[in-house]
Amino acid sequence: MAKIQNKKNFQPKNLFILGIITMIFGTLFFNMARAEIMAERLKGRILLQVESRGEAWYVDPRAHSRVYLGRPADAFRIMQGLGLGISENLFSSFAGLGPASLTGMILLRVEDLGQAYYVNPADLKLYYLGRPADAFRIMQSLGLGITNNDLEKIGIMKNKQTPADEILGEPGDADEKAYPWHENITATVFWAGEPVGNGSSEDNAFSAWDDEWQEHFGGYDDPYCREGYYPCGFTPKENPFYVSVPFSDFTDEGERKAEAYEYVPWADEQEWADSESMIKNRWVKITRGEETCYGQVQDTGPYEYNDYNYVFLNSKPINKQANAAGMDVSPALRDCLKFTGLNNADNKINWQFVDFKAVPDGPWLETVTTAGVNWD
Repeated sequence: MAKIQNKKNFQPKNLFILGIITMIFGTLFFNMARAEIMAERLKGRILLQVESRGEAWYVDPRAHSRVYLGRPADAFRIMQGLGLGISENLFSSFAGLGPASLTGMILLRVEDLGQAYYVNPADLKLYYLGRPADAFRIMQSLGLGITNNDLEKIGIMKNKQTPADEILGEPGDADEKAYPWHENITATVFWAGEPVGNGSSEDNAFSAWDDEWQEHFGGYDDPYCREGYYPCGFTPKENPFYVSVPFSDFTDEGERKAEAYEYVPWADEQEWADSESMIKNRWVKITRGEETCYGQVQDTGPYEYNDYNYVFLNSKPINKQANAAGMDVSPALRDCLKFTGLNNADNKINWQFVDFKAVPDGPWLETVTTAGVNWD
């Protein structure tokens, strides 16, 4: 009888605990279901936190989770990174309108320099993401206002966190431990389309990674006729703030160098396709006196093409020509850094590689080069 009495005495308590557990799990599953419904309903949309500072988020249609877009340049980078590659035949068949199956997706034309387009869920129209300014315009014009409460129902994409400094980084903060400074380096000037002669040992109508560099740039980057940071007569299709460094990650036969995997600090960031260079499009920070400017690597040189001890470590350039030059800079960077002349020995700079998140707003972000390797 004692055992039966004890069982009766504990039964209400056990039922109460079971009820609490059921309620907790029921609430959890209910909230998860609501979150999934919210993410499904808003997949592919750009959301603006109207109750905060208008922060922009993108709901990835495949992951059903959101990623913070941050600055225009960050939005551009993230949208490109989440893109889906498509062929030219498929892109042409869309005729300006994406299919419903690709609603909200970022599409990359892999056969046309990786040009990116956003399929707007509202009307399935394709919006070109050519520059950070285009990403910002789309955020402003196509963004959908959302309350903080509703936004919190959509999970955050793994490895993409809330808008905090540790995620996007403070603009201009470079990772000096990972990427050492190269100090008191002579810099010369080169440009897309520069012919052989007058200090140039190469025909710069093409680059180490692009056999049609001048064409893809948009024309001859005339160093003498300028309209601000642009050459006269046209707006470049690629970043006019570019440099060359004396290292290529490919051999002349197009094979990846073993040194690239050994010395490039970011070599293990991803699996590298044959059409991807570890060096092309990487960002550098350059200082000269009180001037600080940023640019992207678009070619190799000057004069040397495998000087990995200098480019990635702390050695001085092995090149002895042109006052032991260790970097070529574009006309836009020449003007930004306030050089005197083209190849003067007193054009000394300090430089280092930086991650894209550390690049501050400036004219170097008006057009960002994303095209990969292009060899005939």
